[in-house]
Amino acid sequence: MSKTVVAFIVVFACGTRSMATDIAFYVGAVNNSDNTGWYDASTQFQDVQTIIAGTGHLFHDIRQFDDNQFGEFAAWVDEHTNDGEMDILWLNGCMPSVLYPFPNLQPDGSRIEAWLDGGNMVINVCDWFGYVSYEGGWRHTNNGEWGAANILDLPPGVILYRDNTVLSVTPTGREYLPSLPDPLITYRPVVLSAVQPPWEVAAVFASLGGTDDPLAERWADPVVIHNRDTGAYVAFINQAGGGPATWVDRGRVCAEFITNWVMTRAQKLSPARNPQPPDGATGVTGVLLLGWTAGETAVAHDVYFGADEALVAAADPNSTLYWGRQADTSFPIPEPLQPGGWYFWRVDEVEADGTTIHRGPVWAFSVFSSSVIDDFESYTDVPGHRIEEVWRDGSVNGTGAQVSRGSSPSGGGRAAGSDPGEGQIAEPRSSPSGGGRAAGPHGKQSMLLAYDNTGSPSISEVERQFASEQNWTVGGRNTLSLWFRGDVVSFGEASSGTFTMSAAGADIWGAGDEFRYAYKQLNGDGTIVARVTNVSSSNVWAKAGVMIRESLSPGAAHAFMLVTPDGRRAFQNRPFTNSGTCLSAHSNIGTISLPFWVKLQRQGDRLTGYYSRDGVNWTRQPVTENTGFDASPNPQTIHLPARVYVGLALTSHVPGMAATATFSGVRITGSVTGSWQVADIGADHPGNSPDDLYVIVADSKGKTATLVHPDPAAVNTPAWTEWKIPLSSFPGVDLHRVRKMSLGVGGREPALLRGTGHIYIDDIRVLKP
Repeated sequence: MSKTVVAFIVVFACGTRSMATDIAFYVGAVNNSDNTGWYDASTQFQDVQTIIAGTGHLFHDIRQFDDNQFGEFAAWVDEHTNDGEMDILWLNGCMPSVLYPFPNLQPDGSRIEAWLDGGNMVINVCDWFGYVSYEGGWRHTNNGEWGAANILDLPPGVILYRDNTVLSVTPTGREYLPSLPDPLITYRPVVLSAVQPPWEVAAVFASLGGTDDPLAERWADPVVIHNRDTGAYVAFINQAGGGPATWVDRGRVCAEFITNWVMTRAQKLSPARNPQPPDGATGVTGVLLLGWTAGETAVAHDVYFGADEALVAAADPNSTLYWGRQADTSFPIPEPLQPGGWYFWRVDEVEADGTTIHRGPVWAFSVFSSSVIDDFESYTDVPGHRIEEVWRDGSVNGTGAQVSRGSSPSGGGRAAGSDPGEGQIAEPRSSPSGGGRAAGPHGKQSMLLAYDNTGSPSISEVERQFASEQNWTVGGRNTLSLWFRGDVVSFGEASSGTFTMSAAGADIWGAGDEFRYAYKQLNGDGTIVARVTNVSSSNVWAKAGVMIRESLSPGAAHAFMLVTPDGRRAFQNRPFTNSGTCLSAHSNIGTISLPFWVKLQRQGDRLTGYYSRDGVNWTRQPVTENTGFDASPNPQTIHLPARVYVGLALTSHVPGMAATATFSGVRITGSVTGSWQVADIGADHPGNSPDDLYVIVADSKGKTATLVHPDPAAVNTPAWTEWKIPLSSFPGVDLHRVRKMSLGVGGREPALLRGTGHIYIDDIRVLKP
């Protein structure tokens, strides 16, 4: 780049008019392949200054970003995406990767798409909208025709590759953009027939035949399209190359467009948008209040509602589906809803003169035979539609809960949560512990509730406050149903001295270990004994046993007496910290069968491994069974500090896949301190700490009732499971007037070990038996 521009703010305190809007310019890229072509740097900056000089008094603030400020650029866009204003992005014909990662790496849900879904405007000059990124003076892999198609959800032929196309200025162009030359040249005209609902052609300033009728014309540029559902606008202004001789004065034309058209036309064209419930939503409950965001200049709203989509679309104020002119942007459903049906509604915006009416789109939602409290399908990452804005977590109530749409438990990249149904957008390929495909009712996403009960108040709780009172008893409904899925137990005590543990991990061997460790601290000499009841067969070298360890570092010196699922017993150790050399005295496959006892003894620096079939008669692990180069003596000399870690260890020997082991008869002798603690050594391991799963229901008078799941291992259930709760389980709560619902993990008394984990929640409903 020949010039660097620092981001700045311009605030105009005077002027005759001001829009409730902001504008940002992207001027960082030189949009040409040889630095002499489509839009040279100096012309870009000059045009931006012309626009600012002519329109600055209309904006709250103005920002200007270059290629060194993508972080600031992204933050500005995110902040302004859903701020209740129609804000503007001006692009120089390049689609920077911070808005749309090239090449088409985010075909849905990109930052630029969210910007438009928030009812904002893009002004694109020079090159084909969404076609290419030219950051830092380097042209990157093209998005091609799919850039515009993916961002706008329009056919890929919406923009035409046609150099030196001559267009004539339309009457609309002469009225609003008087500086347009007639004729003018475009290289990339918009194909008007490809602009399909919910998009519409809002204005044609130059066209092939010189008329402003989008039905009569084939190609246009400049042209504006408008999304009737979201209120978004995209203005294409002189998508042309070839040098200044063929260009319009883009700075002057953009200034005229903002001053003459945006100020007088764009806000008037904005229909009602952002319907609540969202268009296409499934499931309503109780008293439903319809809501929407008003068009910027609307003073009233004509509401239409019914069960026939075509009739709602065609209805006028004389129709029985017309429910009157409303001053507010909400409206209670005018009739009881029938379970299992679809309903349709429309809001037309009324201008101050009372006669200018902007027709709105038809929105729809369905009602299940069961009353859906939340199916978690409508949440996105767009502000105003995030799950944490509805289900308030520990950031609000001070518990250990964190709620999100989450990531796929199978580790397959970003996903919108896990779901019990067959949806491919969000459902993981496997259960969190690496098992088979999850199954359940329906849908594409669910709520991920991460819990951390290691601190006070030892509970993790999310809560939803309903906008209006919910009648859960409508139609004879008497059962609350929700689906949940947890994960295998990380470490827990089933009965005194009996423990279940899960772990993944590559191995306990070599330069660094990967395993889960449940431990206490031992000062000086001592022993640990355990009966390994079982260990799952994730790998023939999965290892479960007792350990004495120098530290919790992956490369710590240690001794380990273990068994494997294929019938080995072994005394293994790393004699020196971070040495990378491990030694083993182990038997052949099939030498033992589970359950089997193991013991590890520390006497000074001497560590000795033993085994037993009955826990009474002990045999030192022989050193003659492994004759390889890594054979270990037994006992082994390991220089350890006085205070060490003693406990139970497990590795699956398969990264990312959990193995489970059960230990009983655990005894530790010597100077042992502390309660059981758990550490994930060398890697993150799946699994939930055991604790109670519970639900709380509160009515409009603040009366509450709590019910704990009868299975204390509910959060350790890796398969989707339905929890059906009779509404009679909430005594004292007026279930005709439910106002709040909470879901939580914690509160078990007494608790062996307060820990962490995550569960998935989906399809919360009230239903008939």
